[in-house]
Amino acid sequence: MKYDPMTGEPIQEETPVNETPENEIQVNEAPVNEAPANGNLVNQVFDKVKTFVSNAATKQWFLPAAIGGGVGVVAIIAATALFLSGAFMTPIQKVATAAGNTFAEAGVLGDVLEATMKAVSNNKSTTRFMMQVQGQGMELEMRNSGKDVQIWGKGDFDGMPELEGTLTLNNKELQAYVPVLGDYVFFYNYKGENDGFIFDEVGDEVAEELNKMLEQIYSRKQDMDSEALKQMIKDLNEWVKDIDIEEVDKDEFEIDGKDVNCAGYEITIDDKMLLEYVEIICDGYIEYLEELDIDELDDIKDELRDSMYEEIADEIEGMAEVTLTVYMHANKLAAIIVEVEDSDEKLEILFEGGDYRAQNITVKFDKQKVLQFKGERDGKEEYAELIAYNGDQKMTLLEYEYDKKDGDFGLYIFGSMYDESPSVIFEGNIVLNNNGVEITDGELSSNGTTVMELEFSCTKGATIEKLEGERFDVGNADEDDWKDIVEDIQDALRGIY
Repeated sequence: MKYDPMTGEPIQEETPVNETPENEIQVNEAPVNEAPANGNLVNQVFDKVKTFVSNAATKQWFLPAAIGGGVGVVAIIAATALFLSGAFMTPIQKVATAAGNTFAEAGVLGDVLEATMKAVSNNKSTTRFMMQVQGQGMELEMRNSGKDVQIWGKGDFDGMPELEGTLTLNNKELQAYVPVLGDYVFFYNYKGENDGFIFDEVGDEVAEELNKMLEQIYSRKQDMDSEALKQMIKDLNEWVKDIDIEEVDKDEFEIDGKDVNCAGYEITIDDKMLLEYVEIICDGYIEYLEELDIDELDDIKDELRDSMYEEIADEIEGMAEVTLTVYMHANKLAAIIVEVEDSDEKLEILFEGGDYRAQNITVKFDKQKVLQFKGERDGKEEYAELIAYNGDQKMTLLEYEYDKKDGDFGLYIFGSMYDESPSVIFEGNIVLNNNGVEITDGELSSNGTTVMELEFSCTKGATIEKLEGERFDVGNADEDDWKDIVEDIQDALRGIY
């Protein structure tokens, strides 16, 4: 008997296969009284953690508040990432450094993310994505030379000819080439004078806004060149000096199969501290938008700032005090203990090591194991699984395996604790090197049916292709020019359709 992963109810299996449409995932109903009491294991585990947090806080704890914070959360995450990259002062710097060292090696999934980020941060990169579903698909390639930007795309869909097009933005022009429309390179000079028919129709104001937008895109700054973000990090450095952090007695934890003494630091977080943090982020975000010089924001920036702040602040005000006790060994994390004011329960995150510190991680709630990430490495081969626990019951949520020698990779997601085989599978080949990451022969399947084929790569360097064809000046063409080009496009399309 198999059970539905969301409800815990048994799934009937006697429905004939030929009655289910191809590629449709079949879910059948069953009597509720046959469901096991603990069928929905995953929800029970996370309900325990959620209850621990919500019951102890006066309103809600910071994490669920932040998750519901909308656009403000994006700014908070971005600023926090910049902040953690090196802004901490001693002794917090010790904690931040230990966290960085812990996740410096995080298996193949971490390696893919790291390789992608390195390629993109190089400011000269090529990102390619290909997706195909039931013989129809699309391919997209984004090229950034550090100066010019180019996007190339191709689509192949039923009942339509193959569509292909290229868009290029350089220091004075936006160019477009779509072969199906004829051998023309459409260009718009956003640095020059444009007084053609199209702007007689839409007006000079539209032209000015378009020119301004394209110039902003082309002359885009790297985030760390932003004076607003630099000031935000400076303000966060000042803010962190007031964090209540104290050294605590050493404690013993198991790492790499041995019990070791670990140094500890206790960090106290309250609503006042978090409100100051959110205020810095909101102010910095609005100042960053002001740097972009977007006219449309002038009238709403104050309202935007207030709504961002209030949306998160309403959830933070009155929250219970939270204490994080961070233990370290050999300049890496050993454990993080989370305690909430007026609660005797604890949330423990234990870094148990292995080939690297983050290879095996156990999460306990109220001394009971609720989640475990288990990994192992045998030469060039790597394997890991994520397991959920509820008392004596356990469920494998996902597994992955990777052979670094030949690049073969598999990710397997299980829909129910009663499933012997995974319900969702992604398999492919991953190549990682100093130039970036390349994923080929990717196949996503569900319950034995192929859902999608895909490929992805992000590598350093880019080649901007020169667009060849008869040039058509979009900004200065008169009405007769437009009539002629429309006729030519119609002729080109007749030959295809």
